[in-house]
Formats: sequence, C-alpha cells, structure tokens
Amino acid sequence: MTDSRSPENIKETVLSVIDKLERSLSGKTLNGLLNGFADWDLLTGGLNEGELIVIAARPCLGKTTLALNLVENLSLKARTHNQIDANASGQPVAPGAIFSLQNSSESLVKRLICSRSGIGFTHLKSNMMVRSNQAKFLKAASEIAEAPIWIDDSPRLTIEQFIQKATELKEKHDIRYIVIDLIQKLRAPQYERGVNRELEISEISSEIKQTARTLGVPIIALSQLNRSADSRCGLPRMTDLRGSSAIEDEADQIGILIRNEYYSEIYHEGGHPDATLMIVKNRTGPTGDIPLVFDRELYRFSGWVP
Repeated sequence: MTDSRSPENIKETVLSVIDKLERSLSGKTLNGLLNGFADWDLLTGGLNEGELIVIAARPCLGKTTLALNLVENLSLKARTHNQIDANASGQPVAPGAIFSLQNSSESLVKRLICSRSGIGFTHLKSNMMVRSNQAKFLKAASEIAEAPIWIDDSPRLTIEQFIQKATELKEKHDIRYIVIDLIQKLRAPQYERGVNRELEISEISSEIKQTARTLGVPIIALSQLNRSADSRCGLPRMTDLRGSSAIEDEADQIGILIRNEYYSEIYHEGGHPDATLMIVKNRTGPTGDIPLVFDRELYRFSGWVP
C-alpha cells in the first residue's frame, strides 16, 4: 500500500489537536468512538483513529463475543427500555466491517441476535421459542439487518486482499472501524506456509497498523495467546501473544481477556467479576483492569458492579 499524502506544515496538526480538545471539553465528542463499556472508554478515551487495538485470549474464553459486543454498541441504535442497553453513549451509529476468518457470517449473526434479543443460545439452537420469544427474535433480527455492518467471512484471506477490501469499504461506505477475527489466520503469500511464521506475522501486523493509519480508522484485531501461558503460574502477559513480538510492538492498545473460571487457582474466593479485560498496553494513556460480567447464554459481556 502506498500513501500519496504530502507533508503538511505543523500548524495544520496543531489546529486539529486544538479542535479535537475543544470538542472534547465541550462534551460534543471524545477523541475516539465510544465502545459502550464505560470503564474501558474512560481508561483509553475510546477507539481512536489510526490505532491498532489487540484483544487477546486463550481459545473459547470469549474474545469473539467481546468483539461482537463492541460491534453492537457501535453500529446498532440504543435498545428500548425493556432490553439491556446498547450504544448507551448516545453517539450516532458508526458503520463498521468484520473480517471473520474462523467463524461464518451466519454464526456471528446468531450471536448478535442472542445478545440483542435476550434469547438464550440454547433456545435458539433447539428452536425452543414460544411466541413471545419469536417476536423478540424477529425484532432483533430486523434491527441487525438494518445496521451498517459489513461481514467478510473468507477463511483464506491474505493481507493484500484484506487491505484491498478494507480500502473499498472505506471508499464506498465510509466505515469507521474494522474488526479482524483473528490476526493469526491472515496470510502473506510470499512466505512459504509454516516457514518463517514469525516474520510473516510481523509483516502482517505492520500492514494492519499501516492500514489503520492510512484509512483513519481503529482496527480491533483478535489474537491468540501461546499455550505456554497455561503452563506458567499466574495470569497471561503481553509477551504471550502468539506468533510474533511484532504484534506487541505495533499495537497501540492490548487487552488480555481472562475468565475467572479458567483461572480459578487465582480467583478462588468470591467477590470477583466473572471476567476481566486487562489493558496491559495503552500507548496514549494508563493501563488497568476492566471488570466484566459474562452471560454465556446471551453471548454478552457487560460492566461489573461490585
């Protein structure tokens, strides 16, 4: 990808910074998109243009679910009073794109419907829906169908194809954010499969970061953690990101998602949240832990109140 922008005088950047600060102080906007999780937004200032935000976890702990919760909060209108609130910030819905390399678009939509409607996945999977649930299902499905969300579920996507598709979506639909699920599934064809994987992931990470900057959108990339994190006592670390230290280097934010049932040797007493998103890197601000409640049946994380 080439960038044809010309150098600009520093005055232009100074004026842009002042404008954003004044708008933030007036309450009109934060620097970034609000993701709907108040503690997370407060810590990081939202999802900022040009940033690479990495959400990492071991398999089956909910990183895809958390990403879909962000999509719902960003791209769907606030729910009615009898539903769990979404997009509570009141900001206008933001068009966005999901590149899902390990789940089909149908699977993602089912999860969104569960979260949106309040119908548990067991009922949805077994078709155990009474008439009242059917109405809730259809209402949620209709709301999701009208949302400005584009899904690409190509399972063998290359980094070049990703850049091309993301650029087209930005030009045609002015998307405001991108989700990649997951970064280790992307390929760079110039590398022989299975050979120099660390270098391949390094190049892919760099290209994703440059795409975020060129398109002026935040990219939320999901990442696996190394298995070695399980064999070591204690919680996972930033260095446990699988594939390459370049992910750690390129990311502006890194959040490691843990669930207490998985780390029971640490959270063996009551009074703890169901899950925690540990913000272990924040290039423009502080780090910290975001306590969360996890509803397995509804595919939903929400803020935890002690």
